[in-house]
Amino acid sequence: MPQGSYAYAVARIRALEGKLLDKQKVYRILESGSADEALKSLLENGYGAAETVNNAGDYDLLIKRELREAYELIDKITPDKSLTDIFGLKYDYHNAKVLKKNDLLGIESTELLIDGGSINVDTIQEAIAEKIYAYIPKPMGKALAKLDSIGLSGGVNPQQVDVLLDKAMFEQIATEKKNSKNVFINEYFTTKADLTNIETFVRAKAIGVSKMDMENMLVGGGEITSRTYAQLYEQPLENAVQPLSIKEYGEVVANGIASFVNTKSIAVYEKLMEELLQKIVGKYRYSAFTIEPIIGYMLAKEQEARAIRLVMTAKINNIDPVVVQERLSGLYA
Repeated sequence: MPQGSYAYAVARIRALEGKLLDKQKVYRILESGSADEALKSLLENGYGAAETVNNAGDYDLLIKRELREAYELIDKITPDKSLTDIFGLKYDYHNAKVLKKNDLLGIESTELLIDGGSINVDTIQEAIAEKIYAYIPKPMGKALAKLDSIGLSGGVNPQQVDVLLDKAMFEQIATEKKNSKNVFINEYFTTKADLTNIETFVRAKAIGVSKMDMENMLVGGGEITSRTYAQLYEQPLENAVQPLSIKEYGEVVANGIASFVNTKSIAVYEKLMEELLQKIVGKYRYSAFTIEPIIGYMLAKEQEARAIRLVMTAKINNIDPVVVQERLSGLYA
């Protein structure tokens, strides 16, 4: 049951922040001689230490345990679960995508499901199986019902599942952020919606989908209108930089698009996007007696998990540490 005191919640978070693996600690793990030594270093740093893991290939068990414990703690101490739950919607919708694709393919697998959402996975699974969506969020239910309808008229492909559920997620987020009246949540998710749409715009131009299809892929909740993307769609990509460089997006858009034009890879854009979102978190993370430190800790644990997954994957597959360090610099901007 959520606590009523921000003072208590923030004090608990401050005590835990010192245990996070910072960039230097992660770099030292990366510099370990082998994957097994990297696993040993992780455990010595107290990461997932309550989990029994002897094989480096099972590192993901440590990550799942750490994240599960973090989400359980946040649910326990948050004074406003409606605010912290907004950041778990990505897991609810991820699980809905996995379960809907499983349903379409006629397979049963839980391997890709993720903890951290606010909806019991069984509830989503039952809704999809029975095609009764009264007990899940309305935007998710509408998207799933539309996929059912498309399936009856000619088949659904995985991309349609992703597009419709992504749009539904941002629709729900837009409603939640409006209701929250929280400056940080509004800035974070408005920025995320815009940067997601810019990436969609770039990818759509690269693969040559129609303007209408591109517009149908855009999510709501941002400040850049779909009309802007439509007007820019048939122009050279470089012409889109200035119109899309609103607010603090300039460096992300300019450098991300320049890199894409030269390399045909969206990786630099994605790195810059993550860095900008982290800067927004950083602006609010150390506010006293508010929800932001609690959310900041949750996002930091997710960042830590991505870094560890990247390092352990590299160690197991003998990937050059220099390549990994470049990716880590984006995670720990």
